[in-house]
Amino acid sequence: MALAGLLQCSQQVTLLARQGLWNEPTARSCIYSLFQMDADSVIDIYGNIQSLKPGLRHLLGVLQKNIDRADIETTRYAVGLLHLERKLKKHSSMLNRISQQLYATTNEFDISQINNNDLIARIASTYVETISSISPKIQVEGSRKYLSQETTVNRVRAMLFSGMRSAVLWRQLGGSRWKLIFQRRRMMSDARYLLEM
Repeated sequence: MALAGLLQCSQQVTLLARQGLWNEPTARSCIYSLFQMDADSVIDIYGNIQSLKPGLRHLLGVLQKNIDRADIETTRYAVGLLHLERKLKKHSSMLNRISQQLYATTNEFDISQINNNDLIARIASTYVETISSISPKIQVEGSRKYLSQETTVNRVRAMLFSGMRSAVLWRQLGGSRWKLIFQRRRMMSDARYLLEM
């Protein structure tokens, strides 16, 4: 589920950058996950299993090696976030700052209103001030038409930030590069099972 969440956020980055598309229901679960610090279960972090199905479908495609050019780009963003997560965990002061900023955001905004440009701008600002300062930065490719728009850029950054939340969760649950290699069949089976729920 954490990998599906990561890919779902990354897919939104691709759609925003290439087509300027903002899928509100899909993006909502990504944003929602950022603010679930004390959830009782993994699925509670994303709201419900239905909200994760776009990410699960993408994950299944990646595991089956049945992906197109846009999917490759999405996967590249996800891999980049996993790489940055390994660096982020060494920055305890930055992790504390992120936590403080997220708590402050929940006190100021209704986090369910993801079309509130001020909320998305706040999340994007936190990303720029923290994760974006870690090298190498994730280079988002897309149409200048969309990437020159402040609203789109903020949404891209908010999705990258949300993707980092899933990358952190993946590691916290024992995820690793080796598991991606040696437990691929099991992950495919789990993704199919979750998609049927």
